[in-house]
Amino acid sequence: MDDRLLQIVNAVFHLAIDEKNVNERNVLTNLKVSRTAFSIFYKDFKKQNSKYIGERNTIIHKHSYLNEKLRKIEVLYESNILLQLNKTDIEKVKFIRKDILTKYIKEIKIDFNTANNECFLKLIPVLDFLYNQYVEIKDKLK
Repeated sequence: MDDRLLQIVNAVFHLAIDEKNVNERNVLTNLKVSRTAFSIFYKDFKKQNSKYIGERNTIIHKHSYLNEKLRKIEVLYESNILLQLNKTDIEKVKFIRKDILTKYIKEIKIDFNTANNECFLKLIPVLDFLYNQYVEIKDKLK
């Protein structure tokens, strides 16, 4: 998410950094940006989301998500297990895995909602700051 935010900063401040070279160092050390309070808002936003960066990178770069609870649920979906069971036991396993998965989804949904709310609380000041900068720069260009 901070990658996209840095792209917005590049556009708002007219930094003219090539899209593929936009990164935290290039943006925050740019004179136009470093003379403002942007880094305070950005670092606060980034600090809030730092606990999710490792998971995000795993998903994006390794195309997978490693989670112990999810792995335990996944085991209940292994076809090898079901092949060894009779019809009654298969129904029991299906009921158990549905119950476990439902509980997990409820739990993770609460976690995601909390994380999203915290993220947006930190993102709003960043976007407000960028909007004010945009208006200020636009007025100077008139």
